[in-house]
Amino acid sequence: MKTKWFAVVLGFVALSSWCLWRGQTSSSKPVAPAPARDAVVETPSTERQPGVRTKPVKAATTDGFIGRLEAELAFLRAEPDAIRRDEKLQLLIDSLSLNEIPVTLSFLQREEQTPLVQDLQALLIRKGAETDPRTAAEWAQQVPTGTTRSAAIAGVGVVWANQNLPEAARWASELAEGEDREVGLSHVAYEGARTQPTFALQLTGKLAPNDARDELVRHAARQWAAQNAKEAVAWASELTNPILREQILADLAAAWGETDPRGAAELALQSLSAGRSQEDALVGIAQQWVQKEPESAAAWVFEFPESFQPTALENVVRIWANSDATRATEWAERLPAGILRDTALGVLAAK
Repeated sequence: MKTKWFAVVLGFVALSSWCLWRGQTSSSKPVAPAPARDAVVETPSTERQPGVRTKPVKAATTDGFIGRLEAELAFLRAEPDAIRRDEKLQLLIDSLSLNEIPVTLSFLQREEQTPLVQDLQALLIRKGAETDPRTAAEWAQQVPTGTTRSAAIAGVGVVWANQNLPEAARWASELAEGEDREVGLSHVAYEGARTQPTFALQLTGKLAPNDARDELVRHAARQWAAQNAKEAVAWASELTNPILREQILADLAAAWGETDPRGAAELALQSLSAGRSQEDALVGIAQQWVQKEPESAAAWVFEFPESFQPTALENVVRIWANSDATRATEWAERLPAGILRDTALGVLAAK
């Protein structure tokens, strides 16, 4: 009996030792901790915005972040004052990081497309373009066709052109033909005209011919004239569209008048047909010239077409009188009797 009882005890000890050993072995293996609520989790590839090269969105985004957006949007909608609403809108935009923009855009696209929601989408995409224009351009093209999409593409075009004009122009040129391409190219060209007007003029050749395109051409030509008026005038003189050529030459004459009023005056009198365009250009030049050389500018009025002289002289004398009424009066009193003398003295008497 003792032997049998000893065997049972020995077996029980052996079994206990084996269990203890297994427990220690299992506890030595690392156990994966449960993910924290704010732990960073990669967004599944099927839900990623194409081309996004930002940090992954936090897991809390699906709950807390969306809840925050809903509250912020309700807060903005409840603000009755337009100025304060714009200020709060900007604060919201500033508070969002780049990697939060795609989620925010998805949320906004599910909301009612009020002007507030549309503006917020376009402004967020423009903000993204400041850091990553190519990704922001992809976001813009994911917005449904309409006002918001056009505003987003325009914003990307302006920001990108300011950073890298050739790349922005390449992107805009590759947009689908139609509204996207027209909006992208025109905004890139407008921004580029500030520093590279001749490049901007090249881009206008890719736009559909219409009034908006012609206004862009005129804008770029004026920017060119500020840098090199003679080259701009030579280019404009070769344009085959007579109406556009006349408009641009008038613009160039007015722009040139800021730096070389004599040269601009000669251009206006020799290159522009008699009529409203020439008259507007001449008045613009005279108004700039009189601020530098008032007596010369006033005397130049007598070279204008006779029917237009009184109107031009009235403008010149009025500006001159603002800076030196005494000299303007002395000059007017020396004029020969007639309609021009009466016009000049009439302006001075009204001062």
